[in-house]
Amino acid sequence: MKKIKIAGITISLMIACAMTSYAQNWYQENENWKYEKADGSTARDEWIQDNGFWYYLKSDGSMAHQEWIQEADKSYYVDESGRWKKDSSGYEAEVDAAEVERLREWAEYLELSAKSGEVEIE
Repeated sequence: MKKIKIAGITISLMIACAMTSYAQNWYQENENWKYEKADGSTARDEWIQDNGFWYYLKSDGSMAHQEWIQEADKSYYVDESGRWKKDSSGYEAEVDAAEVERLREWAEYLELSAKSGEVEIE
């Protein structure tokens, strides 16, 4: 009787493991990390939360990393691991879009000034 129970349990476990599971998972495609949602589709143009961290998946499904994500009037930075970057106080790094534009203009000004010799950048 014990042999039949063990065989039954073993068969049940084998069937359960063989069934397709639509768990949420990260997977690598070429050099890009992508995220499969519970329904089996790839996350695109959306934020997902995994293990307490937020990640952004771009329109092609690849995870954003080391870049700013622009949404409406806010920009969010994701680090090299793709995580929404938080500063040392624990607040998410988000910047008003107008502020991002001002910073870009300032950086461009400094770069042009350095090339013309007006400003020396060390």
